[in-house]
Amino acid sequence: MRTIPIYLRDSVSPTTSIADMQRCKYLAFLNNIAHLSGKAGRSIHLEAGGGFAKAIEITRIAFFKDGVDDYDAVNLGLDYLETEYSVIYAAERWKDENKSPTKLMKAFEFYFRTYHLGSEYTPYTLTDGTVTVEQPLLYDSGIVNPFTGNTLKIS
Repeated sequence: MRTIPIYLRDSVSPTTSIADMQRCKYLAFLNNIAHLSGKAGRSIHLEAGGGFAKAIEITRIAFFKDGVDDYDAVNLGLDYLETEYSVIYAAERWKDENKSPTKLMKAFEFYFRTYHLGSEYTPYTLTDGTVTVEQPLLYDSGIVNPFTGNTLKIS
C-alpha cells in the first residue's frame, strides 16, 4: 500500500488536525487539506432526486396496480411533489432554483410527456401481488442466438 505524505501548510496546526492525523493520515488529509469533511444536514441534491423518484413510483403504482388512468396517475405524482417535497424544500430554506418544487414538477411533467405510461415497459407482478415499478435493466439486443433461436438480452 502506498502512503500519502501529509504536509500541513502552517507550522502551527489546530489540535483537531493533530488528532485527525493521529487517528488516520488519510482522514487528516481529507478534513484539513482537501476540506472534504462531511456536512451535517440534508443534501438538496439527494432530497430532490429522492422526491422525483418517489413521485414516479407513486405514479406508476397508481397506473399499473390501482388502474388509475394516466392523467390522474401523473397528477398523483405532481401532488406528492407539491405537498411533500415542497415542505422539505421550504423547511431547509434551500436557495437552489434548479431543485425548486416548481422546476421539479416541470421536469416531472416533461418526463411523462416523453415517456408515456404503459408504452415504456410492462411491469412484473410478484407472487405476493406487488407490482414492480422500476425501469428494467434488461434490454432486447435484436440479435438472435443461433443455437436457441431466442433474442439475446443486454443487461
